[in-house]
Parts: sequence; C-alpha cells; structure tokens
Amino acid sequence: IPIPKDWQNFLKNRENKINLFALLSESLPQSERDILLVTTKGSEVLTNMDADVKAITPCNHSEADSRIILHLAHGVAQGHQKAYIRTVDSDIVVIAVSVFLQLNLVELWVGQGTGRNYKNLPIHEISSQMGPVKSSTLPLFHAFSGCDSTSQMFGIGKKTAWVAWECYPEITDTFLLLMDNPSLLTIESVHMQQLERFTVLMYSKGCGITRVNDARMHLFTHGLRSLDDIPPTQAALYQHIKRALLQAAFIWQQSCCRLQDLPNPSEWGWVEDDKKQWKPFWTTLANASEACAVLLNCGCLKACVGNCKCAKAGLKCTTLCKCEGGCINNDT
Repeated sequence: IPIPKDWQNFLKNRENKINLFALLSESLPQSERDILLVTTKGSEVLTNMDADVKAITPCNHSEADSRIILHLAHGVAQGHQKAYIRTVDSDIVVIAVSVFLQLNLVELWVGQGTGRNYKNLPIHEISSQMGPVKSSTLPLFHAFSGCDSTSQMFGIGKKTAWVAWECYPEITDTFLLLMDNPSLLTIESVHMQQLERFTVLMYSKGCGITRVNDARMHLFTHGLRSLDDIPPTQAALYQHIKRALLQAAFIWQQSCCRLQDLPNPSEWGWVEDDKKQWKPFWTTLANASEACAVLLNCGCLKACVGNCKCAKAGLKCTTLCKCEGGCINNDT
C-alpha cells in the first residue's frame, strides 16, 4: 500500500494511530513464520504460535519504553542470552544500561537513531565501563537533566550535566538512595541540598555556593549571568526533581514488572487541568509579574488605550497622572 503524501498529518491524529497499531498488532501474528513473533494490543499480548506469555500479559505499562524492557526480560526468561533492540528513543538506551546486570544477559545491543545518526550501541560494554552503581543511577540523571516527560533546564544539555556529574561524584550516592526510596526527598533534606549543589555546578563550575537561591542572586547581581542563564529557584527545582523521581524511580524502575504500582502524579510535580490532562506543576511561588509588580513599568507616554502594549500583556498601566489640578472623569 503506498504511503500517502500527507502521512505526517495522518499520524498526528491520535485515533488514526490507535487504529493503525491495532491493525498491525492483529495482522502480524497471522503471518506464518518459523520464529516466535510477539505483538501488543493495548494491555494484551498476541503471538503467531503457542507460547507462555503469562509474565507479560495483561500489562498496565503506559509507556512503550518500559514495556520493551519487560518483553526483553521475558525473552531472557525463555533462555536467550543475547538480544538486540531497535529504537529511535534515547530513553530506552538509558533504561537498558540500568537493567542490564539484573537481566543476566551476555550481550545486549541497541540500534538507536536514524539515517546518518544510526548506531549500534553495545549496552554490555557501556554498563561495564560505568560500573554497577553509576549504571543503576543513570535513569535519574537522565530524567533530571531532561527526557521525554521531564523538562530540560534552559541552556543545560546532556554534556554539561555529565561534566557536572564527573566534577561532583558525591551526587551518585544521592541518586542511588533516591532511586531506592524516593520519599526520602523533602525540600529541607540533605538530598535536596546535594541536588541544589549539583544544579549550581551545571550552571557554573567555578561557583562555590551550595543553594540555588543564593547562587541565583550571586550570578545575577555580580553581572555574571542574565536572568535566562541562572539556576532555577529552589521551589521550581523541587518540583522538577519530583517529576524526575516519578519517571526514573517509579516508572522506569518497574520496567521489568508486568503490573506497575505507580503513585498519584499530583504528589510528584504534576497537576490535572480542567480537561483532566496532566501538566507540570512548575512552582509554589507567585508569578513574578504579580509578586514584583512595583518593579514593572509599561512605558506608556499617555493614558493607556485598548491597543497599547501593557493592555495586550494584561498588565496594569503605570503611567503617572499629569493633571495639574484635581482629576475629573474625562481626564487621563
């Protein structure tokens, strides 16, 4: 069947994708092959021949990333010692590194990327080079520095975050403890303090300040950084860490579990909007334009009208009254 010219628009429609994936899931197992072919349809698993799939169906995973690892673990349980995963998602590479040792595989390869960026990554070698502790904490580092479901700090990429990790190896113990017990995190805990220090190092390796709020003031008031290039506030960072923990310590940590036991997202940096959809809860602090209204000046030369800049931005006009006498109703 020829692919239509508007294929990308076709895939943007969620219902189209659901129907297409359901068709593929049902059709592929019907083909006659001499190998076991396993597909997923919703929470269920379909196969082209008789096979024991009780360990992988029904499954309540909401992400394909973790479900791929579940199927990998199922293959290992059937006696396979070498495996290959094909993906375009770096999240799967990270999860694969973190679970490699517990899967007891001899070799695990991940074909990642597309076109010229396609690579075959030897997960077994990467895991060996990183060591068991750092490998197991890689998911939290990845989620903290930005992944599909967590935001990336402005101007901070993976390489910058990795350099900060190498400069501050003490954060590995914090990652490890929080992966095992996310509830240890509180805004006053020592783990929060260490994560604040790690964040400061990502923005400035030469800054000796520990807390992000202090670092923000220092970097900005000394003319070292603009507002866009300083660390987030402690309140915003705390919510970000909670979202990273939900992703790494709960969702990815249970990749090999058929039925995941997940907490309410509202307790981990997310909030439900009017349409019952989850969106990030950024901070408990008031909006800067409201909290610091005294510092704002709209710059209007005369009384505001409907098309002025401050009116469009939803701000109160700060133009001073220039009436020489008492104001009357038609004065500006």
